[in-house]
Amino acid sequence: MYDLAHFNAACDALRAKLQLMKRGGHIPHDGEPSAVGLAALRVVLQHSCQADQAVLSARPDAPDRCFVVTCDASASTNVYSERTKHLYAPALISKECAWRRLHDIAPPSTQEEHDGDTLRLYDDYHGTYEFSVRGYELDGVLEDAETFMDLRTLASLRVVVGPDALCGKMYSAVVALRETKMPRTLYVNVPNRPRDLPAFSVRKFSRLQVSKSVAAIESQYPRESRFPTLKRFPADVLKLAATVNVTWTRLSKPRPPSKFSGFSGDLKACMKRATSAARTTPCDTALVTAEKRHDHRNELCWVFDTVRPLPLVDRADSLAVWGKGMETLSEKVRRELGAVATGP
Repeated sequence: MYDLAHFNAACDALRAKLQLMKRGGHIPHDGEPSAVGLAALRVVLQHSCQADQAVLSARPDAPDRCFVVTCDASASTNVYSERTKHLYAPALISKECAWRRLHDIAPPSTQEEHDGDTLRLYDDYHGTYEFSVRGYELDGVLEDAETFMDLRTLASLRVVVGPDALCGKMYSAVVALRETKMPRTLYVNVPNRPRDLPAFSVRKFSRLQVSKSVAAIESQYPRESRFPTLKRFPADVLKLAATVNVTWTRLSKPRPPSKFSGFSGDLKACMKRATSAARTTPCDTALVTAEKRHDHRNELCWVFDTVRPLPLVDRADSLAVWGKGMETLSEKVRRELGAVATGP
């Protein structure tokens, strides 16, 4: 059983992280960076760009589109729930391979009908299933960690070193490569819905956003509606929020009257949103965005969209329901804390 000290420490860590995000990720310091320090950073940036170019140049160019097999049984009279909408992993660069794998997973049926890229199956017992091969445009910039330094770190380093013609040219070359080379992982933005709206009203495969990077998905929003810092929660924030949730549930009763009774201001509201977003989030989630949408009573409520990774391959021997069996972030944190508590 966790004590109040563990819970307070988790809250303090989450609040400190959100405070840092609010300041734009910058830690305040006195004085300006020295000329020697800037020169050293320029060397680091140049070598990082050279290493990235070498790694990226060896990769094949990306196709214009990827293909994903989906299944929708929501029209069936026998199967009717949000769980009847499935996306299968991995994504494929070959449409022909996607069709072969679709036929592998499609259940037996008494009647089938082809309609473009959709295979509609009818069965007296199972109802109606619609399997589709859906194409998604590939855009954005690679963020693969396998390169020497991730793009966001490179971009931050580029800002710190300031104007430098050689660094700017090398950085632009790395960005151009990341825009054209084959990703091994895509990121899918799954739009969610208010809890009291029927699943079929908004959960449409056509609304999914598939990109090479999380940043590319964020950039698809109109500039005026892009999510401010305290309404977007990356993976590290979600894990801190899940830790708060887990340590709170393990407090001895009676618990304090409010989870965040010791906090105030906009960060308190943001902490509430973050812990809500982390409650049932899959552990591989890269980003959660928070937005207010209208429910069936036309009242605004918070809705959380998730961005999660989807493997991309040239061919696959089999497909699996995307995310099936994956533990939630809270389950993962609970397991990790339990392992630490028991010790070696």
